[in-house]
Amino acid sequence: MSKNIDYQQKILEALDEYASGLTITDIANKVNIARNTVYRYLGELLGQGTVYTKKIGSYTLYYSKEKSLLYKDSVISFFKGLLANLKKIYPNQEHVFKAIGRNLADSMEIPILKEEREFLKKLKDLDDVEIMESIGKFLPFFNILHDTISISKIDIKKKDKKGVVTFVNSDMLEHTDDYIYYFYLLAGLIERKLSNYTGKEVIFEILNYETFDQKEISNIKIAFDFQILLPDIEIEGIPERKIPDSKVINVDLIKKSLESITLINIIRSTFFKKKILLIISDVLIYKDLINFFDFIFQDSFEKNISIELKSNFDEKKDKYTDFIVLEKNEIISDKDKILKEKETKVERKIVQKFLEEIEPKHSLAKLKIEIQKSFKLATELSKKISGLSAEERDRNLDAKKIIEDLTNIYNVKISLSYLKFLVDIVENYFEVKIPVLWKFFIVR
Repeated sequence: MSKNIDYQQKILEALDEYASGLTITDIANKVNIARNTVYRYLGELLGQGTVYTKKIGSYTLYYSKEKSLLYKDSVISFFKGLLANLKKIYPNQEHVFKAIGRNLADSMEIPILKEEREFLKKLKDLDDVEIMESIGKFLPFFNILHDTISISKIDIKKKDKKGVVTFVNSDMLEHTDDYIYYFYLLAGLIERKLSNYTGKEVIFEILNYETFDQKEISNIKIAFDFQILLPDIEIEGIPERKIPDSKVINVDLIKKSLESITLINIIRSTFFKKKILLIISDVLIYKDLINFFDFIFQDSFEKNISIELKSNFDEKKDKYTDFIVLEKNEIISDKDKILKEKETKVERKIVQKFLEEIEPKHSLAKLKIEIQKSFKLATELSKKISGLSAEERDRNLDAKKIIEDLTNIYNVKISLSYLKFLVDIVENYFEVKIPVLWKFFIVR
């Protein structure tokens, strides 16, 4: 056996030991030969098709195909079959698979080299904008089961702390959407991992996707957004016996039938003391919806929610001229324009917690408790503002002072964004006049 073959074999053996890949420097250290020598033999192995590369951040990693290719193809084939059948058995259950992805992140170890791990550790020292600008560097760490996937475009809106990443060339988007639940699993996993790395709440949502016969042009757009952390104040737990069972509220049916954006808009409209009409197509969900809204707003906000069948709406529409009207994921009427996406971050986070909890009673309890927290803090803030003298109202707002006061009362951290959310409730639900200058300082 020639020396050339020996070195090739040693390099392949080194690569076989590390499924997460190795850099040229790693290989040189493990095989104990010069980097230039490794580079030359890797060129030969790449030409033979026994080694492939992948760009991860600023690193080029090398992988062996000799021993793992057949096994990996079998795993992917099994995984695709599993996803396709889960999609058939659990249609329109994307939120469940995203929740599974988040839970997977707690137990799944992603192979990451020492240098990459050091980079991820530094994310905690970056602000939101710096993290957004680095998004293209760390997303490739999560290319699980499909090495070919790549990022074709990243659109970032720094002011809104959100962006959209377009992925192409994925094995999971080849001429069919049978495997689309993969991306919901992945979105949940990245959310949890990235939130842990950065110490911030980051949300990834599937926007839309296109599938073609050629996977190279099939694409999926995934939005990311820095979220508001909900304050963790003490709320008396809801006794198990007081949480309705599936005979009273079929939570799974609610989650399947009521679009998340519709629930977000209903909650926000209630916080703003608006009259709401929800148009539905299926009479079978009517009673569950009535019981659902009764329960989640009980002991907190007064609601004014009407529900009509779509078939009856046309003849009754004059009755609802001053209502916010919602149907499926559409806003039919919103005269005061309160249902703007960028204004509903807190409501979105509340609904997310509801959707991600798989156990029905627990999800109901979580939703009710978050609404109660909002009511309790907004009530306290409205009392504080109402009790101010005219002279105090004319002073410049010290947002930090208000946050400190609420922190002292409830021993909880409240962000400026959450304070703005509470001020909206105080002004619209409790009808407490907020000085214009105060709102300027809060919004700023």
